[in-house]
Amino acid sequence: MMISIKINYLTPKIIIMRHILFLLALSFIAFSCTEVVEYDTTEDSAISGKYNTLKVIGDFIYAVTDSELVTIDNSNVEKPKEIDRQLLEGKAENLYAAENVLFIGTETDMFIFSIASNGIPFLESETAHIQWGQESNIGVCDPVVAHNDIAYVTLSSLQPDNSDPCGGWISVNELRVYDVENLQAPELLETRALSAPQGLAADGDLLFVTNLNSDTNVFEIDHEGGLQLINTIEGGAHNVYASDGKVMIINSTEIKQYDYSNVNDIVHYATIVL
Repeated sequence: MMISIKINYLTPKIIIMRHILFLLALSFIAFSCTEVVEYDTTEDSAISGKYNTLKVIGDFIYAVTDSELVTIDNSNVEKPKEIDRQLLEGKAENLYAAENVLFIGTETDMFIFSIASNGIPFLESETAHIQWGQESNIGVCDPVVAHNDIAYVTLSSLQPDNSDPCGGWISVNELRVYDVENLQAPELLETRALSAPQGLAADGDLLFVTNLNSDTNVFEIDHEGGLQLINTIEGGAHNVYASDGKVMIINSTEIKQYDYSNVNDIVHYATIVL
């Protein structure tokens, strides 16, 4: 039996690129380390990026389409079965898993789902990026990652004459930090203005945030949601994957790989031309 997850709003080229980037990220993590790396999606996963739309947790596969969260029972790998489908507001940007919690960034909201014992997610909260009456006609790119009880969200909407597909009529370019200890009531802790934040990835106490038209920011993060900029990586980019001292930064023409085992001296060691 074949399970088909329909994605309506992406062109075939973008769909293919998303899958290629994710596979490259997995292979990059596997082959850039001298030791075997176990990829465990039940814990804070560092393999995070702007285009991640699928997670495997135990016997279940969770995927987001343009507007839905889909759950697939994969306990019988020869006969995977879709068991749930839930509607989301706005076009989904990415899916991030932390233990038994799913974080989903869309163009309009941050969704938090907990996973029930039967594997089906249930909604804990929906946090709107812009409250009605504050702004109008907003369209933002909104990836999200979480670390401990803190969630990090980048919002980026450029003017209509810019090539960015998430562009709206207003300019919102910032990193938001939420306390999500109470999954039902996320609390905004900080808003940090950035030039055009896109992808982000968390690895331990480090947060990488790419900017479309400026350098990638490397922040040190703590359990209270504090952010301290400790380094930058030169060049604009729209996506990033990080794990175990290695980071892959992606723009429209190339993928650059860096070693950040010494975060004060980040070393470029490879480039893949797209």
